[in-house]
Amino acid sequence: MVLLSFVTIIDAFMSALEADAENRRKRKQQATLEASAIKDMGNQEFKEGNYEKAVEYYTLVGKTSRLSNPLSPKNHCTLCHKE
Repeated sequence: MVLLSFVTIIDAFMSALEADAENRRKRKQQATLEASAIKDMGNQEFKEGNYEKAVEYYTLVGKTSRLSNPLSPKNHCTLCHKE
């Protein structure tokens, strides 16, 4: 009886752990999509010569995306010095 309870507790724990991992994967995927969209807006501003606005978007990517940052810090630094 005690062994059965222990196995049930372990199964419940493992299910919760797997659910948490899936939730984290989905959040990371969503964060990556959002960061990429912001980066793309920055790229468009850069192409149009609006360097200050591009820097704002690129900076926003870094601030809003703890999980994923598609913008290389080296590229961000290079852009800041382009102005």
